[in-house]
Amino acid sequence: MSMNRMTANLPLRHLIGAALLLCMPWTLTTADTVGSEYAVKAAIVYKITKFISWPDAAFESSTEPLTICLPADDPIRPAMTGLSGDTVHGRAIEIRPVETESLDGLDCEVLFVSADSTTDAGPLIAQVDDEPVLTVGDGADFSKVGGIVAMRVRKNRINFEINTDASTNAGLGISAQLLQLAGVADKR
Repeated sequence: MSMNRMTANLPLRHLIGAALLLCMPWTLTTADTVGSEYAVKAAIVYKITKFISWPDAAFESSTEPLTICLPADDPIRPAMTGLSGDTVHGRAIEIRPVETESLDGLDCEVLFVSADSTTDAGPLIAQVDDEPVLTVGDGADFSKVGGIVAMRVRKNRINFEINTDASTNAGLGISAQLLQLAGVADKR
């Protein structure tokens, strides 16, 4: 999908706002709580989804929600739940907790697994390896186990990198603007 086609559906104010949000170095100070770190990460996930295009076959209808799945025990869950009802590409966001380490029967467009979850990201990512699912996480090895977007805290800033091989395998389109803002994951 071309860049113009991906961004044609986004109003200019959303593109500019998202670009500014993603460009801002998210600085965390020692006074910040863990909860605020999760809130920032949830906001970044929301903004990133605006720069992703899913194939038409990823949705059964034009009114189907954009579903974000995450382990039920993931500590980011309260912050992610705050995204419920917001919209991306005209689709309402639905948050769906995963109770087991199996995604069987779940319909997810985004899978988030934080390093603080007791769930191992690798097996979950493997289940959606060739599916149109945006995998996002914050573990040190997240992109190495096939995750698409890996967030990292470095020098009290949240940065992210994109595994372009994994996004290609998933059939997802990633805006050139987002790729410019992110680092590219080490493919070793």
